[in-house]
Amino acid sequence: IEKNLNGKHIGIVSENSYELLVAFLSITSVNGVAVMIDIEQTVENITAMLLKADISGIVASDSMFNVICPIAELKPFPIIAVTSRNDLPNVFSEYLENGRQAVKAGKGKYDDIIPDPQATAAIIYTSGTTSDAKPVMLSQESILFNAAQSRKLADLLPRIFTSLPMFHTYGLTCAVISSMLTGAHICINGNLKTIVRDIKQFNPDTVISSPKNSFLSTVLFSLYL
Repeated sequence: IEKNLNGKHIGIVSENSYELLVAFLSITSVNGVAVMIDIEQTVENITAMLLKADISGIVASDSMFNVICPIAELKPFPIIAVTSRNDLPNVFSEYLENGRQAVKAGKGKYDDIIPDPQATAAIIYTSGTTSDAKPVMLSQESILFNAAQSRKLADLLPRIFTSLPMFHTYGLTCAVISSMLTGAHICINGNLKTIVRDIKQFNPDTVISSPKNSFLSTVLFSLYL
C-alpha cells in the first residue's frame, strides 16, 4: 500500500516457499492480482507471460532473480527479491519490516480495504500441454469456493504435506488454501530433490498429490511409513 502497488498486477516468480504464500495473500488481500508464473517454462515464455499480464511489479525468488532482471529492463517496475542478499534495492524482508513500522505508526490503510469477492484475485497460466499456455483469471470467490469444496469432498488429517507447485491452481487452492481454511498444519516442499528428507522431518498424516505424481507419492510415503 505504501508503495502504491495495491490493486495492481504483481507477478510471483518462485518455487514453493513461505514467502510465495505471504506474497500471494498480501497481494490478494488489498484487491491486487497475483500473477502466478510457472518457473518450469522457458525464459522466453516467462517473459511473455509477465508482459501479457500487465504487471506493475514482481516478487522473485533468489534462484529466479537473474531471469527476471532483463524483463524489468523492457518494462521498468520494482522487483521484490526473496533473498538473503543485502545489496539489492528491494528485498522481501525489508517490505515486511516496512509493513511492521507502518502498523506501529498507526497507518490504518490496510484495515480500510475490503476485498471484492467478484474481483480477479489471481491470473494462473494453463500448463500449455497442447498449445501455448493461456492466462486464466480467477476471482476471490472462485478460489475460496474451490478450496472449500475440496475439503468438503476429502476429509484430510491435520498434518498435511504437499509438493504440488503453487503456481498451478490445484496446488494453490486444493492443497494450500484449503488446508489453511481448516487450520491444518501444512508442510510445503519447494524442491523434489528433498522430498524424502522433508517427509521424514515433517511426519505428516496426509500427502496431497496429483494423479500423474500419485505413484511417486505412494512410493515415497510407503518408504516413510
